Amino acid sequence: MIINMGTRYSQNFLVQSSIAQKIVGELGIKPGDSVLEIGPGRGILTDILLRENARLTVVEIDSLLAETLSKKWAAHASFRVIHSDFLDMKLPQDLGDLNGKIKIIGNLPYAVTSPILQKILEWSGWDLAVFMVQKEVADRICSAPGSKDYSVLTVSVQSRSSAEKTFNVAPGAFKPPPKVMSSVIRLKPLAEPRFAPDEEGIFFATAKAAFAQRRKMAANSLANSLKISAESARSALLRCGLSPTARAETFSVDDFARLARILHGRP
Repeated sequence: MIINMGTRYSQNFLVQSSIAQKIVGELGIKPGDSVLEIGPGRGILTDILLRENARLTVVEIDSLLAETLSKKWAAHASFRVIHSDFLDMKLPQDLGDLNGKIKIIGNLPYAVTSPILQKILEWSGWDLAVFMVQKEVADRICSAPGSKDYSVLTVSVQSRSSAEKTFNVAPGAFKPPPKVMSSVIRLKPLAEPRFAPDEEGIFFATAKAAFAQRRKMAANSLANSLKISAESARSALLRCGLSPTARAETFSVDDFARLARILHGRP
């Protein structure tokens, strides 16, 4: 009997072993490292991770896949399968005895890439993450100020981690092949976020407001979104050394941090 695994969640399974080996290589695993894999699917990365002697926990939302993985590697004492939606998990409580600074890896579903990244960035228990995502998303995450790809997602990720795109993956490496290119990215948490702990809310409110009307000057977008006068927005930008006629995509992450403090009356 042929079991068609994974159709329930519309997964595109990586099937090219050389690409899988290259992805795992980006994680730089040493024997005994604690590794969390999100969305292992049929286990092409899982197999390599276990051969690298990682202490591995995988989180799989599909019940059939989770059961299959559990049976396939039941002999590995350092292997655990959690049948769950990663977005519903409490970290680190739901990871059990997977402790220390954890390395994370996964082929992230395109539809939930952003919320998964946000959940990880808000958690302090990881040391390095390697993900395969849609190329368009990778370009946004890793872009620089002034790029057409620079966005709120860029600012969100780069305010809390370094981000690097390492290589692209063609559709033919998957079954079934997706309609778009994929890319592998490496994230490393910063020692400290680019904003003070008590300024996270105003930092993201400012960034979202600046990008809310992307085609407009940032001063106008800020004024409209934050319900302040255009003069107040222009004055705040000038105090940051930024042009009132500039657009949000030209501002650095540190620019947004300074702008947030000024707009919200912080010293």
